[in-house]
Amino acid sequence: MVKILLPKMQYEKNERIEVIRQAYKGLFQLATRGLFDKYVDFIDVYSEISDQEQQQLYETIIQHKETAMLAQYIRERGRQEGRQEGRQEGRQETVIALVRSAGKNRLSEEMIAQIANLDITLVRKILNNEPVEIPLHLLSDS
Repeated sequence: MVKILLPKMQYEKNERIEVIRQAYKGLFQLATRGLFDKYVDFIDVYSEISDQEQQQLYETIIQHKETAMLAQYIRERGRQEGRQEGRQEGRQETVIALVRSAGKNRLSEEMIAQIANLDITLVRKILNNEPVEIPLHLLSDS
């Protein structure tokens, strides 16, 4: 827990990235990968790290030998998150295409909602070409 709170402790402004890197490193060394994934976001929140600082932090992690495994893990985690987002976007596009196709074939909104397992409000938005965000639980693999 101390490693997670490291960024909240007093330190010089020029030490900020190093302090956050040490928090990442400590958490990575002490926790399982599952717990690392769970708690690394707390470090980011507590440190109030910006996107620019996040990039600088990643570059710093890559440069240090003792955090090479952490850098590898962060890269792989980013790839997995990207693939997951891509799959979800693909599923959402498929559902939207299905709803629009069913609408063109004059199925009722109620029937489309039942077939697509969507709320009728979402079906109406899709049919009216309004932007929608389909809840993730409706796009899951199961």
